[in-house]
Amino acid sequence: MTGTVFGKELFPKTLFLDRSQGATVQRFDNPRYKNILDLFTMQLEKIWRPEEIDMTNDRANFPLLTKAEEHIVISNIKRQILLDSIMGRAPTAVFNPAVADPSLECVIQTWSLFECFAEGTEVLTDKGWIDIKDVTMETMVAQYRPTNRGLYWARPEKIHVYDKDEELIRFKSKDGSYEQFVTKNHRMPFVETDDHSDFGFVEAGDFEPDASVELPLTGSVFDEDDFDFVFDNMTEAKIIATVLGYKLKTDEGIPDELHFYGRNKYAAAMLSKVAKPSYTFDDRIEFQLEGAIENVYCDRLTDILPLSSMNYFKGFQLQNLIMEMGMVSHDDSDYVWVERKEIADDIQALLTLAGIHVVIEPSENGYLVKFVGDDVVRGDNVVKTYEQYKGKVYCLTVPTGAFVIRYNNIPSITGNCLHSFSYTHIIQQSFVNPKETLDTVMDIQEIVQCKDSICKYYDDAIQKVQDYYEGRCERIDAVRALWLALHTANALESIRFQVSFACSFIFGQMGKLPGLARIIKLINR
Repeated sequence: MTGTVFGKELFPKTLFLDRSQGATVQRFDNPRYKNILDLFTMQLEKIWRPEEIDMTNDRANFPLLTKAEEHIVISNIKRQILLDSIMGRAPTAVFNPAVADPSLECVIQTWSLFECFAEGTEVLTDKGWIDIKDVTMETMVAQYRPTNRGLYWARPEKIHVYDKDEELIRFKSKDGSYEQFVTKNHRMPFVETDDHSDFGFVEAGDFEPDASVELPLTGSVFDEDDFDFVFDNMTEAKIIATVLGYKLKTDEGIPDELHFYGRNKYAAAMLSKVAKPSYTFDDRIEFQLEGAIENVYCDRLTDILPLSSMNYFKGFQLQNLIMEMGMVSHDDSDYVWVERKEIADDIQALLTLAGIHVVIEPSENGYLVKFVGDDVVRGDNVVKTYEQYKGKVYCLTVPTGAFVIRYNNIPSITGNCLHSFSYTHIIQQSFVNPKETLDTVMDIQEIVQCKDSICKYYDDAIQKVQDYYEGRCERIDAVRALWLALHTANALESIRFQVSFACSFIFGQMGKLPGLARIIKLINR
């Protein structure tokens, strides 16, 4: 690389390979090369989603194909998936590191629309916090609607997984209330500080958080029918016992016991509405689980308060009860200490759905569940850093464009993934066994061999550009490698893909797979 992300001169000397500086201001009012502006405008005009195409006839007709026709369609799609996987890496991996002109840089970034989360990111679902790698198309995800800051349950429209070996961006607040670790093109949601109705997205690489913007931490589920909701005594007792108590299994024929130890011993008094202690010791208070309180202890808080039924009013009641536990246990209502991580997770998930921001911190022999007053964090409190990352990244697409995630035990709102993955959509919407088709893309050696003649030129260009910036080769060597890589990309698009597209178009002309043909036509344009 050039050694700087932003150069000193307003106008670059060259389009590519400027050792003296990186790209500068992206501006389109007076472009050095008008063709670049025309290309960018054309890119924007041609953005589309495969969901726009009706695949009903394809789904009905696919089982009616002959064995020969089915083989042609499936093998052709597999070839397109493999080649497109290679083609998709050309913009960012091969050409973007060599670019010096900021307008051309913007075109190349638009060519490759990837936005993803690093491993370890979790998603809020109706089953609690789930690692993003375990989310499926059937998972109910807490999506965020910017117009009213509401949270609603919905299934993902798309799930994507990539391998990455590049710099990612970490956004982390100074007070520990916000953290996300994302790729450079991930869509970061924000609201204007002076006008909270002005909600928008910006790519992580271009986002420089300051005092003029705020980043959303949570939303809330509203249910007007629960406006006067109040926990009954038994529900309160179950919450207290589950959050702060310890269940001790006893011998057969003897009731199990509920113990409150150490700092939580004093919270046992909150159960006085439904039961009296069996024993009181210096280090603990014990209840026998029989009669009215036989089932007062639950393994999870969500067994008492299901996430799917949670809303703002129930969350307000839960927060007040937990704050009371904190006051009784250690004279501080801003946090409560719990022994079990899963209980801390449940409290956080439930209160997030009520619009209450909660962070979890490890503590001696347990966890602190801490309340944060605001549902946004000011941009000038957020620090942006770049870190090298190698591993898998994941994306979701939800209908509203934003959803709830958690990273390092800190929840926040994040943006949607936009990448469409048209070939996967074709397979999922029309093939009889889509998973088998996708799982066996690499099984046909003739298809796999196609990649070698392409990858060698891409790999050589990546190496030569790096060598040039570090002074290990002449500029002409890097230019030659880029020139060959560019023609390789053009040949891939203009020859190999066109041969595959022709096979798809014929099935549209025969009226058998019209949706397939229309999607390929949109890809082709």
